[in-house]
Amino acid sequence: MIVRDRPGVVRGRPEPVGQKLPTVARAKLVSALANALAKARQRIMPAPLTVLEMVGTYTIISNAIMVAARLGIADLLKGGPKSAEELAEAVDARPQPLYRLLRALTNVGVFAQDDDARFRLTPISRCLLADSRTPCVPCWSCAARSGTMIRGAISSPASGRARLHSSFFTG
Repeated sequence: MIVRDRPGVVRGRPEPVGQKLPTVARAKLVSALANALAKARQRIMPAPLTVLEMVGTYTIISNAIMVAARLGIADLLKGGPKSAEELAEAVDARPQPLYRLLRALTNVGVFAQDDDARFRLTPISRCLLADSRTPCVPCWSCAARSGTMIRGAISSPASGRARLHSSFFTG
């Protein structure tokens, strides 16, 4: 990981991620374009719909990624593409719900699906591999705890107790 203490001073070395990284200028350009498109979309979309989309999409996708990571789907696909039935058998799950989960993650680029309805890894899902040089799996543990934190925070205003701290740092 690269850490910048102050302009011009860099500590650490970047981890290779299996693909060529874009230049800083290109990454900033893409980020600026994505932000501009999001702002334009929010201006033309009714506010309640925007909120529902944000809550629904982020919640569903983050939870789907956590489920796939806990089931070890990426590790099962390391040997090559597999169908939902093959994956379901390997993780002792039902094929249809697992297929729907994988399709949701395919729509956002976490996995890819070929013409034979077999799923395969993408650069994003490679971060979910147990032996990844740039692992993201510890993130789902933190995200699960933040879900607990949020549930505790919801009851805080009504109870008057600081549940945010206790629900995040215990247990």
